[in-house]
Amino acid sequence: MGWTCHTTPPREERAEIEQLVTFENEDRALRPVSTTRRGSVWYLAVEVTAKTDNADPYGYELDALGRYVFAGMILMVRMRRAAMEQLTLFDIDGSVDGAVWWHGNTKCRNTGRYYQVREDGAGTWEFVIYGFGDDDVSVYRVGPDGELYLDHVPINARDRITVNGGNTGGIEQW
Repeated sequence: MGWTCHTTPPREERAEIEQLVTFENEDRALRPVSTTRRGSVWYLAVEVTAKTDNADPYGYELDALGRYVFAGMILMVRMRRAAMEQLTLFDIDGSVDGAVWWHGNTKCRNTGRYYQVREDGAGTWEFVIYGFGDDDVSVYRVGPDGELYLDHVPINARDRITVNGGNTGGIEQW
């Protein structure tokens, strides 16, 4: 896991994401073979080609052409500080359950003390997932002071997260 921070968003977000997983040295070459975005998460299939017989496959099994493919996931998070600054700017109390505000083209809300967003103010409200554990995920919740904090919520056997005692949609809705 790593972090890449920008003070301004990249012009071509897809190109920026694909550049992060493109690499070549004397032992191997990496390149994205499939890239797709769902909400603020980019999903990638990355092909690794061994360039020498000595290249360590890191536990992966190489195909006949000396390649393997792994899956990658990159979360784009831009809202934490800026979204909270808008609350101050417009005197919105984000700590109140039901509070709604805009950050750029993203509509934000406090629902049952959890932070949700939807792009362009339309479509399904989505929790902002910060990270995955073996049987839980980290999502943002809104504290009594209106700030965002991480909260661990469980993943059930049907790959649904449980927030405030209720199950969300399956993994495809995250």
